[in-house]
Amino acid sequence: VSLGMMLPLYNTRLLRTYAELAPALPVLAVVVKRWAKAHSIALTYTGHISSYSWTLLVVYYLQICHGLPSLHALAPQRTIARTS
Repeated sequence: VSLGMMLPLYNTRLLRTYAELAPALPVLAVVVKRWAKAHSIALTYTGHISSYSWTLLVVYYLQICHGLPSLHALAPQRTIARTS
């Protein structure tokens, strides 16, 4: 399995985890993506942002306006040993 094939799995896991924290996320993301499509600004082949990017914008909106926590903030802190 190459790294390129793993990225979609990581993206899915990210969105699934946020959806567990904010159950309204999937519904809101669909509404936003339908709105973008209706206004012809969701076509990646014409240079617009992707469906995944619209979903990330919804996550950002929920974080800023509704207190959805960052997964980084929820993750246990890891210490990285420095070598000299």
